[in-house]
Amino acid sequence: MTDSVETIQSRYIAEMKALLPYLEDWWSGVVAVYGDAAWKRWPTGYSGHPRVLAVFRKYYFQIEAVNNAAIERSTGDDPQTPDEELWGEEDDADDFAVEDQADWLIFSILDEAPELEDLVNGLCFVPIGMQPDEEPV
Repeated sequence: MTDSVETIQSRYIAEMKALLPYLEDWWSGVVAVYGDAAWKRWPTGYSGHPRVLAVFRKYYFQIEAVNNAAIERSTGDDPQTPDEELWGEEDDADDFAVEDQADWLIFSILDEAPELEDLVNGLCFVPIGMQPDEEPV
């Protein structure tokens, strides 16, 4: 059984909150050494730190798994059943929603954890690539 998106978001928030003191210390050190030039190397501030991107990607793919499971359940018709036998049956196509990872991991965080505002505001891109077959990597 896959976790709900709400549960995934809660774990994401907890992990980001735990990471925040480290990031703030790290960023203060970078700015102390490089001054304003730090922003040229790290234009998103501490949001571009590899640990932030790794945490984001981890939870992005968990939501992707929830989406894939929902899609699989919705298309789980028995291929042995002829289409004529399905006439008159309820269509469950609206029983699931594909969740937008950015909505759960960036945009709604301000409502759930306002103390992460600076961190998620720096996530101005989704650090996920797409293969030619449109599979995220």
